[in-house]
Amino acid sequence: KVERPSQSSVLQSPKPGSHQQCKPRVTEAVSTMRLSGGLEAFPHVRQLDDWDCGLACVQAYLYFSERPFSQTELRKLCPVQSIWTIDLAFLLRKLGVPCQYYTAVIGISDNHANLEYYKKAIVDDTMRVNQLFREAQHNGVFVEERRTGSEDVLWLLSQERGLS
Repeated sequence: KVERPSQSSVLQSPKPGSHQQCKPRVTEAVSTMRLSGGLEAFPHVRQLDDWDCGLACVQAYLYFSERPFSQTELRKLCPVQSIWTIDLAFLLRKLGVPCQYYTAVIGISDNHANLEYYKKAIVDDTMRVNQLFREAQHNGVFVEERRTGSEDVLWLLSQERGLS
């Protein structure tokens, strides 16, 4: 049995900001893989564009939950060029998927302004993303400022409802 970690252990997790750049893909594909530890087969989804890594994750979860959507369909439901995690939380809410969004920073981290990958988008997206954070609670999107670690992921995977 995996127990949920205490808040103090969560706060000791590694610092955020080590964002790994998402790589563009040219075709959409879904395949399944078996995770170690006897977990069920989980779909692997290739992203279609630079900013589609989050959409690919949402698509994989929906496919796993037997509610398949294409990235094209998800893109229509989330029609912004640069998709931030808060956009994904709103998308999941729109699709009726319960979601708890834990973030180290409410809004866009100042660290992102120094990363080449974000430089163009951050200027255009700061106001929009910050507005989504302000509107989250009113729209039924749960957002909490806190860091999470591997213990949290293990706890969520052990839950019957799964990880989203």
